[in-house]
Amino acid sequence: MNSSSAKEGEMNRNRVQDGGLFFFGKMSASISHELKNVLAIINENAGLAEDLIAMAEKGRPLDVSRIKSLASKVKDQVKRGDEIVKTMNKFAHSADMPKASIIPLEFLDLVAALSRRLAAIKGFELEVFCDKGLKEVVTNPFFLENLLWSFIEHAISDAGGEKKLTLFAEESDGKVRLGLRRSRFEPGSLGKAFPGERELALAEVIGGEIDIDPEKGETFFLLSKTSG
Repeated sequence: MNSSSAKEGEMNRNRVQDGGLFFFGKMSASISHELKNVLAIINENAGLAEDLIAMAEKGRPLDVSRIKSLASKVKDQVKRGDEIVKTMNKFAHSADMPKASIIPLEFLDLVAALSRRLAAIKGFELEVFCDKGLKEVVTNPFFLENLLWSFIEHAISDAGGEKKLTLFAEESDGKVRLGLRRSRFEPGSLGKAFPGERELALAEVIGGEIDIDPEKGETFFLLSKTSG
């Protein structure tokens, strides 16, 4: 490897590492925001329960149906909080696995869970589609999460067009296409100034290539089944 190639490789690694820290921070902040919402709702319902108990202590009949309703709401939030923590745990562990086998459907579900709140803020819905029978793929999970988030982030920066996004995984000529689909967008808008240097650096480190099909509204990453 000549000095020019070595320098370019080092620059790519720096872009990936810096972008990875930013991505981890952004997702962690979003997750903590969701957890704060859960705790706030639990705290609100606990306060209402205390009010009902205080009124009962003053002689007012205890409203059992309201107590049951509050308990049910708290249970729902505990369940929601548990799901958020599981997502956070999977995401955190993906950062310490430079190479691992992923199941595409489970992987896309994780990316969707991480991204759905941030997409919703911009008015976008996010769903997942995966070919049935698509088996495990070896890759760098954290960098691939980062790359797919960049697809989503780019799409939601466009205020026009269809507000429904689909993360997808499909097999194509022995490889796996993982990407984002958005119907009825302005032709060419997804390709404008994208992918940038950071996305291209991520693709190189992961071991695949980014492609865009404006006619289908797709931005996708073509990944070998043994990449990473």
